[in-house]
Amino acid sequence: MTGSWNYPDPLIGVHRTFLSGNQIKGVIYTNTEGYVNEYVDKLLLKAAKEKNPEERKRLYNEFQSIVSEELPVIWTNEEPSFTVYNANLNELPLTVWGPLGPYDKVHWNQ
Repeated sequence: MTGSWNYPDPLIGVHRTFLSGNQIKGVIYTNTEGYVNEYVDKLLLKAAKEKNPEERKRLYNEFQSIVSEELPVIWTNEEPSFTVYNANLNELPLTVWGPLGPYDKVHWNQ
């Protein structure tokens, strides 16, 4: 059992989990499952270079269909992430990174 943190762009988090060449024994957040599928590798590498958003989406959709059938990783739960902010704070990190974002501009209302 392991955790996998996949960022907003699949290139950042998904590739490392599924690419055959990213099997590094003893290193977390790699292809620790030992999954090998040359066609999936080609799809991911092609998607990484694709500039057309619709084609890139199509490539990742095909990738998702394959790994949803082959199940090299089985998702059993999602870790909830809750954040509570004081209403008197301004410029909180409200991006996709949420509480992991920078707090350098956060300040109290005057």
